[in-house]
Amino acid sequence: MMPIRRQQARRRAPLAVVVTLVVATIVVGSPMTSMPSHATPPWPGLSEVSAVTADETKLPPWSRLKFRARKLVVTADAEVGVELVASRDTTLRSPSTLEAPLQPSSDQLMEITVSSSMLGRVSQNQVLVEPHSLAVLQREQLDSKGRQRLKWIRFAQGSAAVHRRVPSDGDERKLDQDSWSDRQDTIETFPDSADRVISEASALFPLISSLDPQSKQPRKLLIYARRQLNEVEIRQIDARAALTSYAVYDGSGRREERSGKVDAIVYQIEPRALDGSETDFKLLGLEGRIEILLDPKLLVPIEVVGKISPVGKVRVQLKEAYL
Repeated sequence: MMPIRRQQARRRAPLAVVVTLVVATIVVGSPMTSMPSHATPPWPGLSEVSAVTADETKLPPWSRLKFRARKLVVTADAEVGVELVASRDTTLRSPSTLEAPLQPSSDQLMEITVSSSMLGRVSQNQVLVEPHSLAVLQREQLDSKGRQRLKWIRFAQGSAAVHRRVPSDGDERKLDQDSWSDRQDTIETFPDSADRVISEASALFPLISSLDPQSKQPRKLLIYARRQLNEVEIRQIDARAALTSYAVYDGSGRREERSGKVDAIVYQIEPRALDGSETDFKLLGLEGRIEILLDPKLLVPIEVVGKISPVGKVRVQLKEAYL
């Protein structure tokens, strides 16, 4: 299969565009109970496994999640937020190098924000996806307090414009991202067999919390990550006992502690690179075959399990959930 093709130009010049990233602190109003009636058609090559449909891509029962992972002497924190935003209020880039960037198909988009911190490094991400299909329109990432980097990706049908920016020297490291002059622009063209709906790894969190737990039907998404297209299968496997210890906040701010053993709903995430190479797919820094465990009562992800090279198996556990 033909690999993703890239065209790139490197330059050093002052930036004329101010970048805005949304930090993952989300307040969500009344949850959406249904989505547009039109369903996403099956994607090429996925006839043996159901594609995601419109009824399955509604807002999850939570608006914000806070996780923590510990391995040896290292502690990492992550936060995931989801809300619906008015399409007219979003800032969608229009790079001159990208022909016909994807535009919102309705008056709302789903905004997913992910922030993480580990070993003094902080990363903030904002993703805009279509709520009915999970098609990704744009992703922005800002890394700071350690490795400094700005990256944004703007998607079109069958291609994406990628912009990367870092400080060029020690003096620029003291400045904000608007002043970083080491920049690289790339156009990535996807194989013809994968030119349908492409999503993003963080969209798995709202999707899995919204699936009917009584349905065992596997699902598949095409996900772009780290210069690679992956076919990601989502499969519910046997429930298993899990220990929980997290705080739940309702819409009024009232706190409830949930702790003890539950029979968790377990979804297995299996990525496969479309070009046949070794997959570089990651979710919250985890790689390989990943499992997401849900609280069967609240349908909140209580644990994400995967591996991180070279430390091995890592459990990312829920500490706070905001409904």
